[in-house]
Amino acid sequence: MSREKEIQEWLNGLAVGEKVVALGGGWSASYEVLTIERMTETQFVMSNGTRFRRSSGYIVGDGYRRIEPITQAVRDKIEMAKLEQWVRLLPDLFRSGKPFPLEQLRAAKAAFEAGAKP
Repeated sequence: MSREKEIQEWLNGLAVGEKVVALGGGWSASYEVLTIERMTETQFVMSNGTRFRRSSGYIVGDGYRRIEPITQAVRDKIEMAKLEQWVRLLPDLFRSGKPFPLEQLRAAKAAFEAGAKP
């Protein structure tokens, strides 16, 4: 079965209350978990008001966002994005003046170095 047909079957089976992920377009993919609040004949209306076409899963209006199933791969990508954001904020945490116990710093450094090795 083609990917397009699989997505269409999935879209046809969605119901109010189900969670989906909205995949943002552009240079870097972004993921947002949304809940279907209601459905019209042609659209899914999410709890935040965003509308997606039932026929294709693409956002109504201008844009390339679309909804997809929440798979483990998607969960992993969401977690990776959050962790990358956290790592980028680390310098701010150190500048905040809040002391970090030496053992925690040693453990963080060891974990980072262990993961960085080929």
